[in-house]
Amino acid sequence: MNVANTDKDSDDTMIKPVTDVALDQCKLGRQSELLAFSSREEACRLLTTMIDQASHQVVYFGRSLNSGLLGDSAVLNSISALMLRNRSAQVKTLVNHSYDLVQSGHRLVELLRHFMPAVECRIRRIQSNSFEGTCVMVDKTGYLYLPDSERIRGSASFNGIGTADKLYDVFDNEWQVAEPDPEIRPLVI
Repeated sequence: MNVANTDKDSDDTMIKPVTDVALDQCKLGRQSELLAFSSREEACRLLTTMIDQASHQVVYFGRSLNSGLLGDSAVLNSISALMLRNRSAQVKTLVNHSYDLVQSGHRLVELLRHFMPAVECRIRRIQSNSFEGTCVMVDKTGYLYLPDSERIRGSASFNGIGTADKLYDVFDNEWQVAEPDPEIRPLVI
């Protein structure tokens, strides 16, 4: 799926490097500029800014939980702050596998376990080629998209409603048939 061509009004939207944008001025649901990022630091700053403004939901969709993206302490702190400021907020992850991240004892796994059941982690049953990238959607409005899961390079928008809707439809179709992730479940003592 090529998200660069699916944004509402994409003909009128120029892709701007994230380095040319003052992220502290970007508002979730307002700025419709398509932003390009090419490093882990840029992607994490974008995610942190979006999640800090979120009120309802963060959705992660990809082959595996990307520790380079979700392992950043600022991103993890933003997710934690969202869950604490809104008890009805949700975090959903849908991946092919999470084994490596769980075995490494990654802080993301502990965070996800801590906030269950508001956090749901599922394993994709449909191993199709319909979606091979990685996507994080925030409040069904903002998104960050990596076409190649192995490289931190992609696009993002704080108000990519057309694209976010399409991405969420792909996510939701797979979510409906996905199974709970047996690797990420609450620890009972």
